[in-house]
Amino acid sequence: MRKVASLILLVVMVFSLSACGSSEPKVEVTAESSLTSLQEKISNVISIVVYDEETDPNENLGRPGQYIGKADFFDDRMEDTEDNAGTIEFFSSKSDCNDRYEYLCKLSDPELGVFGVNQYIYKYDLAVFRVSFDLTPTQAEEYKAAMDEIMGEVSEQYKG
Repeated sequence: MRKVASLILLVVMVFSLSACGSSEPKVEVTAESSLTSLQEKISNVISIVVYDEETDPNENLGRPGQYIGKADFFDDRMEDTEDNAGTIEFFSSKSDCNDRYEYLCKLSDPELGVFGVNQYIYKYDLAVFRVSFDLTPTQAEEYKAAMDEIMGEVSEQYKG
């Protein structure tokens, strides 16, 4: 009888453990997937460029303490559609993300003049999202609101 009870207990434990792991798989957000979602929300996004270690213009992708994913997007409302309308960079840690955000904020100091970065800069847990000053504040806010929604959806999935 003890063997039967032990066997039943073992079966119950196995099913309990497997039930814990049976939740829906988490969706991993990337630079590409976030900008693809942005393009679905804002029709003015005309193209997206996803970078890898070979094509990253900053040569930071994958380096220690730097971003692990980067993509640019282009907006048809900009006078020069060759210039990107914005970029998103993803990091493996909040610390790396905060460091990049603080660095970019220092570069956006108006005292730097033409040497500064003229972008609206927004930070999420593991991403820095930037929008060009060539877009109006209202247009930049439209992008921020859309990205807030995208990042909120991702955050909700990870809470599950």
